[in-house]
Amino acid sequence: INAEYMGLYIGQIFYLLLMSKFNNYVIAFDKFKDCLTAGQLCKLTQAAIEKNLHSPLLKVAQVPLADGGDGFLEAIEAFFNSRKQSAHSPHKFDNYNLTRIKRDATGPMGNQIPASYLFLEPKEGSGLSPIAFVEQAAVSGLWMIPVPQRNPFTTNSKGTGELIMEAYKKGAKDIYLGVGGSATVDFGIGALQAIGLKVYKGKKEEYPDSYILTGGDIKDITEIDVDKKLLPGTTVHLISDVNNLLLGPNGCTYVYGKQKGAQDNELPILESYMAKMADLVKIKTGKDVSNIPKVGAAGAIVAGICSCADYQLYSGIEFVADLLGLENVVKESDVVISGEGAFDKSTLEGKTVSHVIKLAKKYNKKIIVICGVNRLYAEAIKGLGIDVFDLVSRFDTDSCFKKTEECINIMLSLIHISEPTRPLYISYAVFCLKKKKIQHTP
Repeated sequence: INAEYMGLYIGQIFYLLLMSKFNNYVIAFDKFKDCLTAGQLCKLTQAAIEKNLHSPLLKVAQVPLADGGDGFLEAIEAFFNSRKQSAHSPHKFDNYNLTRIKRDATGPMGNQIPASYLFLEPKEGSGLSPIAFVEQAAVSGLWMIPVPQRNPFTTNSKGTGELIMEAYKKGAKDIYLGVGGSATVDFGIGALQAIGLKVYKGKKEEYPDSYILTGGDIKDITEIDVDKKLLPGTTVHLISDVNNLLLGPNGCTYVYGKQKGAQDNELPILESYMAKMADLVKIKTGKDVSNIPKVGAAGAIVAGICSCADYQLYSGIEFVADLLGLENVVKESDVVISGEGAFDKSTLEGKTVSHVIKLAKKYNKKIIVICGVNRLYAEAIKGLGIDVFDLVSRFDTDSCFKKTEECINIMLSLIHISEPTRPLYISYAVFCLKKKKIQHTP
């Protein structure tokens, strides 16, 4: 989906509100996967609103969202930057300066790749401690590996640990790790070694720090020093959108192993590796991590960190929404705009947009959902009391990619045409669109 084309289409929707009483808008998108990020969607939607609604009372707040997986850092950074560009109610981020720190790290295939994390340095005199945000999917992500090469026996999570360790050395007392979208089923052993865990094979033979531990290496591991607390003085906050346990039919192996490249006959092997790691932890600490909810997330890196560091577990979207102050801005708004690539049954089962809808309904706000494709029946949408605008039913996607410039020119005219003549011009524009065989319903 072309960003300019998307922005112009959003502009059409908001001309309908030109004469309304609505002045305060909250834009809270999740990503359109493989098309536009949450930050891009929020930015272009605000631009479209400001082009169409010229009230001196207009207020627009951007709150890009993520659930801890892909786009976690981008959502945090975009929110922070949006606050610098316009006035908002106070937020704890106002006491920090944000920097995206770039460095090379170990990728999931063992090669060095460009990576980054967010570091929040407290302003002088604030009395606060540094904070860091790390996204596992951005450095150890499944998306980095072509499907034919995916193999949880050969992938690693070391790069995630390298970023955590650097943030720790820079003084971060709270490290927020977005888990999800990983390429691994490794108990996070590579990341754990990178943050200081001693790992042994055979008769107390330590793996050197230069060695890149993979999921397949678990078969040879005989001992881990989880009884020694890692990252002392720092809490790792684990943000996940799943509730899987470590083991069993709903555990990390049987739910996620195949998408990470495991064959059916390999799943029992990976399951035995996870059970082995849980046993090694229990021998040293007496703690049974296999019974902790959410530890099966992201190749069980959550289980690994829970074994040897101070941690807190959070539901992905609830944590991100709370951190970014979404409820307060929704409460102060007139209209809430949200959306994601596919609006379907799974959306209503706890995904990002469902949380936004829940908050909007709590405060009786008008809610508009903009999505790539809408797979819900009209009756279900009516029951939610929301307005849904999807792209696929209004545009022939193939034509839009091939005739993007024509779509933009016509829709740009729609946006800038004067209010009194808009109804007539809309009729003309629809005629033009149909004549050019670009399907569209305003």
